[in-house]
Amino acid sequence: MVRGITNAAMPATIILIVIDILIGVWVLAGAVATLVYYGLSILSPSIFLPATVIIRAVTFLATGSSWVRWAQLLWR
Repeated sequence: MVRGITNAAMPATIILIVIDILIGVWVLAGAVATLVYYGLSILSPSIFLPATVIIRAVTFLATGSSWVRWAQLLWR
């Protein structure tokens, strides 16, 4: 039983480890700092909230999870 659980969980564990390594490489390379710098130079505080809503809406529609997000907003 333990062997079956281990075999089933191993692909997900490997994916999470690879994502963590990728994020660490991005931080060390300065990609995250660059994105923050240019993002703050493009977005002023007055348009940050509307831009965030629009970007999230486009992302949810592109990934197909827009209905899930609307349900979460309605049931709060």
